[in-house]
Amino acid sequence: TLFPHSSAGWSNLCNVWLRKAMKGDTDPFVDDLPIRRDPAKVRALDPLFRERARDACQQAVQIDPNRAEALTLLAVLARRDGFPDDAIELAGRARQLDPANPALHNNLGNAHASAEQWDLAVERYDAALELEALWNERR
Repeated sequence: TLFPHSSAGWSNLCNVWLRKAMKGDTDPFVDDLPIRRDPAKVRALDPLFRERARDACQQAVQIDPNRAEALTLLAVLARRDGFPDDAIELAGRARQLDPANPALHNNLGNAHASAEQWDLAVERYDAALELEALWNERR
């Protein structure tokens, strides 16, 4: 590996492996797949790339526990693998690290929605919309 002690490098590698695992279905940072879906119609994550993504993200977090990108990607993996409580914990940690980032609020909303915590999901989606509007006003 070219960057064995770089959490940013491992986080970037995680992002690439997760994109490959998703087969271009969506952007992992804007994981906007439907909340309820027919499992037979959802493309499964490629298991080889999913595990490579998880390993790279965990390496990034081991080097830097405050690497929001890696925590976000781990949350996406947890949610898509059917572990909403883990997704909530990981997405919540990422959001705490960068509370002005609307994408992190959105991903935490997705995690809450996957656990059918509708009120909490709506709170995070509302926060994401407000932050996005503020960001657009400043541009």
